[in-house]
Amino acid sequence: MAAVPEPVVVLYKSSMCRHCKSLTDIWNNVTASLKGVSPKIRFFVLTANDNTGKFDENKAPKDLIRYGKWYPMIILVPGKVWDSAMANLGPKNPIEIKDGVQIMNAGWESGEIKYSQKYDIRKPDDFAKWLKESLENEDFKRVQSGESTTSSIAVPTTSTPSHPIQPLLSSIVNPTNASNRYVGAGSSERQSSMEPNGDICSMKIISRPR
Repeated sequence: MAAVPEPVVVLYKSSMCRHCKSLTDIWNNVTASLKGVSPKIRFFVLTANDNTGKFDENKAPKDLIRYGKWYPMIILVPGKVWDSAMANLGPKNPIEIKDGVQIMNAGWESGEIKYSQKYDIRKPDDFAKWLKESLENEDFKRVQSGESTTSSIAVPTTSTPSHPIQPLLSSIVNPTNASNRYVGAGSSERQSSMEPNGDICSMKIISRPR
């Protein structure tokens, strides 16, 4: 029987985000700390050109755009889900990267990603704490072990049509009550201003055109 592929920690960042730059400066320390928890853990760094989150879908799985809510975004993806997505690169990639995925300082609420501060992304040790907890999450373990019935099906869902692939039309999730270093995701062309909130640069909400 084939071995279960190792999970992947994805760092999704924007080249326009100063907080992403700060995290990049300590990323080697972060990965060392994460390997202390899981020596075979894999890593993938995705850098968008700006805060729209857009990237080359021929080089990274298309569905990662659903996580372009703020930057930096750190997620843990079950191995099989990640490998399926990487095997289908391109604009027509149908693989969802959602089932079992764990998000640092965030969680799922009614199908939406909601910010919830718990870890300090300036501290490598906090990354280790997050990974250890995420690896023990029952939903993650179910998918990582291969018990998922949806993660590798090559059919896109229709419950939230177009949301993952239209970042310019999506509403922005603004983290609140946060002391960590994030920048909200949004269109650099459409946003009218940036509103500082402690260590967070949050964007005004962009409404979906009618």
